[in-house]
Amino acid sequence: MKNVLIALLLLAGTAHAASVQFEPLPLEVGRPGRLTIRLDGDAAQRPPTPHVPGLDLTLAGRSSRIQVIDGALTATTEYVYRVVAQRPGDYVIPSVQVGGERTAPVDVPVVAAGAAPRADAAPDDADASEGPRTAFLRFYLPDEGDGLRVGETTPIVVRAYFRPDAQVTVEGRPELETDGFTVDGLEQLDQGEHTVRGERYLTATWRGTLTAVKEGAHAITASLPATVRWRDRSRRRPRARRRSPFDDPFFRDAFGAGSPFGAGSPFGAGSPFGQLMDDPFFGSAFDADPFAALGGALQQKSLTLRAGRKAVEVAGLPTEGRPDTFDGAVGQFTIDATLDDARTTVGEPRTLTVTITGEGNFDQVRTAGAASTDTLRAYPVAAGASPAGREGAKVFTQPVVARADGDVTIPPVAFTFFDPRADAYRTVETRPLTLHAAPAAGATPAAPPSVAAGAPAPAADHRGPLAAPWTQARFWALPGGALALSLLMIVGVGLRRWHHDATARSRRAERAALRRMRRAARRRRPADFLLAAQRAAQHHFGRAWGVESDAITGHEIAARLPDAGPLRALFDAADRVRFGGGVDTVDYTHWRRTLRAALKEQPA
Repeated sequence: MKNVLIALLLLAGTAHAASVQFEPLPLEVGRPGRLTIRLDGDAAQRPPTPHVPGLDLTLAGRSSRIQVIDGALTATTEYVYRVVAQRPGDYVIPSVQVGGERTAPVDVPVVAAGAAPRADAAPDDADASEGPRTAFLRFYLPDEGDGLRVGETTPIVVRAYFRPDAQVTVEGRPELETDGFTVDGLEQLDQGEHTVRGERYLTATWRGTLTAVKEGAHAITASLPATVRWRDRSRRRPRARRRSPFDDPFFRDAFGAGSPFGAGSPFGAGSPFGQLMDDPFFGSAFDADPFAALGGALQQKSLTLRAGRKAVEVAGLPTEGRPDTFDGAVGQFTIDATLDDARTTVGEPRTLTVTITGEGNFDQVRTAGAASTDTLRAYPVAAGASPAGREGAKVFTQPVVARADGDVTIPPVAFTFFDPRADAYRTVETRPLTLHAAPAAGATPAAPPSVAAGAPAPAADHRGPLAAPWTQARFWALPGGALALSLLMIVGVGLRRWHHDATARSRRAERAALRRMRRAARRRRPADFLLAAQRAAQHHFGRAWGVESDAITGHEIAARLPDAGPLRALFDAADRVRFGGGVDTVDYTHWRRTLRAALKEQPA
């Protein structure tokens, strides 16, 4: 991916009329900390108590101080809060609005009881060679303390901290190194300001999501390349100062001991003139860097900021009680269904819209839609795009047609997912809907009353004015029919070509998947073998049944094929690879024969 250079000019700002301080840092679980909010001026309004899940904050006291300096009256009010952490993690106490001022957020790292470093120890993300930290990186996983399941999606926040007097160039977005998660997002950059250990930092923040793909303990590290420039006032550029212009060798030769200006002369070193030229005031005028005293030496460093290593435990999905309708969705979801129009006629299609809303891994959210019945024909489902992030909604549309007139019931649409909060599989379904279908136009009408036996039939009345042939509908029947037939032929040829192209693409994809399967078998890669075999079957049966290949699941195979046991077992083995981690070995010959028999039995 091409790096995008984001130039951040971070300049020092003015002091806040409302400031905040926290100590000690890091905070131990069960050991109280102290949060102080300091307000300058008359603090008639009490600041609201911040709310942070995992931290208990209570107001411990209030103090005021009034000073008179040079006749000016100044007032300062401090609110002190007692803070107790419930469990380890990285927390952020949000900013607090007090009148027209707002405090800066405060980062509070919490460690286990007894794990806090000594007071004189350097922080783990500081560069000890630089003394005060110029820049550092942290990342946060709000859900790591609760444990994760395979397929579960969790938010991640990556934040870089820079000294206010630094000029920073950030190259691209942060990179996460892990083999147990997939990363999404981290594109949007937000700038802000945070207080860490009583020091103010300007920050750059990225937010994204992680999805667990393998069970076990996995390490996560973050890195961010950047170039930092700052002026270090503790370091001065070395001076190459000459005491006077007469220290030059030219002057030493021209005004040496043997010259009229040498030692002992009226202009020599011991003379008043010589002492004047040796004065430091005149020597400083020839300093090698006359601007070095304006703010210290300018420092520049290209570095890679690295966040501390985090270990996250990922558990596999339970196999006991796993429904056959489960397709890999993990999270919390609800489902709803609506019709574009509940009134229809027999044979006229209506659109059923199924919306699945919640938070989780929407890439694995799928549904087969409503099932066909004796009075309803349901067509394949079309899936909408997954939302960006872990929260949102995914929409599915399905054409449905009433086969008989009257009230036609659309059966409920079910959706199964694993809920990590309840640690159980759940199935939700929509409420039944009803189509009110009228008879189709052109249906056979009721027979007219019969004529009594023996009664003569009424004679037809042909009286009336004569009309020109071209004004009568039957005159245009032949050319109109020919034109309609031509249009139908053109449309049919176009549809045939489109279908042929789609079929050809599906056949090519199936052949490519079979080649990957054979290559994986030769190289003894069981996971790649199972995934390629499943993909080949999806393309083949999707083409045979006229549905999208992604809609072919193990549940769909079992519902459509009378003897789907071996092929369903292949799909289940591939799903375990996708959702539950790797596989040690497989019987390549057995699965090849199983797939070959299934594809041969269902031509496409």
